Amino acid sequence: MARRAPARPVATLTLVAVIFFAFAGELAGGDPEAICLRLGLSPSAPTLGTALASLALHASWAHVAGNAAALLAAGWLVERELGSWRLLVLFLVGGVGGAAFHALVDPSGPVLVGASGGICAVLAALALLRPSAVAFVATFIAYNVVCLLLGAGGSVSVGCHVGGFTAGAALMGLVWQMAIA
Repeated sequence: MARRAPARPVATLTLVAVIFFAFAGELAGGDPEAICLRLGLSPSAPTLGTALASLALHASWAHVAGNAAALLAAGWLVERELGSWRLLVLFLVGGVGGAAFHALVDPSGPVLVGASGGICAVLAALALLRPSAVAFVATFIAYNVVCLLLGAGGSVSVGCHVGGFTAGAALMGLVWQMAIA
């Protein structure tokens, strides 16, 4: 399954740059909240376009910084194993899966923004590729599942986290099946 490690984590750094540039665009637009409401994923009317756009949009500097840090830490390791293109596909599939699950579990919920669905897909891959990360990833996902079942989580879409992780794990299962066949 291991691929030749890229010289630089091109996909990871590109995704982080997109997140920061999109947030800078939100700030330059004058009203980041209005931009998020207009371009983010509305659970009552989800589209592929808003699912993808929501991956780049963020609600605050703390939201951007947290997602960027998680993506850098996990993405770099996964990209070394899978390669740049596979990481990008994994991130996008996880983002769309997370958005879809967010809409499914909370159809009247808030507009979704953030890269968490894609990041959770990368975490699923990390747990499968690096056994040393299983305990951390399992704890994070278990916490999100419990929050989902209890209706907790506040402004964080735990449905997006669980959906992104599930989509990432499913995609990794397909990748492994193709590698074995």
